[in-house]
Amino acid sequence: MSRPSQIPNPWPGPDFTLTFKTPKLKTLLWIVVCLVFVVGGFWGDTKKNVLIIYLCSGFFALGLVVFCVQLLPGASYLILKKESFIFCALFRAHEVRWDEVQGFRVQSISHNKMVVWDFVPGYSKQVRGRRISTAMAGHCPRPMVSKPKSSLR
Repeated sequence: MSRPSQIPNPWPGPDFTLTFKTPKLKTLLWIVVCLVFVVGGFWGDTKKNVLIIYLCSGFFALGLVVFCVQLLPGASYLILKKESFIFCALFRAHEVRWDEVQGFRVQSISHNKMVVWDFVPGYSKQVRGRRISTAMAGHCPRPMVSKPKSSLR
């Protein structure tokens, strides 16, 4: 299942779960991009700015490792359940109860559209991590608009 429009309404039952997985083709594309930059860095003119060339190649080599790990089974997913949802990235899974979430919206972060959510005002867990996320996304959490869009695109 890969489209939000395929989510059943009403929810079929308490034991029903829905799993979304990371698209493999997009991850493979990022692996190729990183590999091109790593190989290009070592084939380039190493007589000038050797330190910068090695730092850039090392950065893309690290990206290469991360994207390869993302291809492993169970490395990233989203599971929707009746009472909560579980999101996982690089084998680190986190469960969030629906009653802890105020709303969802689409947010552009560095030209990449992502689904983000705001916790309810009284939510007091993971304060430091939420502050870091807010600083990285460049906005302060705000309430969901009254009329959500029908699709996530």
